[in-house]
Amino acid sequence: VGRAAIAVGGVGPTATRLRNTEAALVGQVASPGTWQVAGEAAAREVAATGDVSATADYRRATTAVYVEEALGSAASRIH
Repeated sequence: VGRAAIAVGGVGPTATRLRNTEAALVGQVASPGTWQVAGEAAAREVAATGDVSATADYRRATTAVYVEEALGSAASRIH
């Protein structure tokens, strides 16, 4: 991975870039395992909040899934 930009919204009070997750991706081999690790890192990095629609834990879990799927989708378009 040469460079990465990841932003999430609907998880916390504002949309935000996940710069630590982005930095961790750079230099890694593009693979499903890398996307999974990045998704897990994103879940740890995001400042999730809970409300009547979803708990903070649920939002962290879905962040991991969505980041993993988005990276895999993006990678499939450039290979």
